[in-house]
Amino acid sequence: MFAHGHGIGLAEAKAMGLNASGMESDLERLSWELYLDYEQALNLGSNPDPRTYFPDDVTNVHIEKEAIGILLESTASSHVFQGDIRLERIRKVPPQLTLNLNFPVNLPPGTQPQQLPAQLQTTIQQLIQSVIQQAGQQLERMIREEGIQHGWFGARWKKVT
Repeated sequence: MFAHGHGIGLAEAKAMGLNASGMESDLERLSWELYLDYEQALNLGSNPDPRTYFPDDVTNVHIEKEAIGILLESTASSHVFQGDIRLERIRKVPPQLTLNLNFPVNLPPGTQPQQLPAQLQTTIQQLIQSVIQQAGQQLERMIREEGIQHGWFGARWKKVT
């Protein structure tokens, strides 16, 4: 139902000509409990829109650690396909993007930067780094999102005990 968007109920199944019947109350309760277990294990209640996994417009990579993609169960054993899912925003830089950054730091005439106290030199360097980081974030927001790539990393089948 979650992946295909339309669950087929008993009445609709019968109307389609399928040999369908209702479940006894105990079997229905157990089936519902099993579904709730799957819902939790597979995180079915999460939003399927991959853009909602990015906390802001600047973050371009999200990794969902140890996600379960498949549960395979039988009377003999249970297995899960589990690993990390990596979502990456793909951005396209405009062909005519021009970025000019000017950070004039004017010292008093005759003052050499190496004459400044070490703490002031460090503060100036930190200020410049902060401005560069903010400019980079602004640039990220300006670059158009083209899509989102996703894939499994380190995924493997594991037997569940």
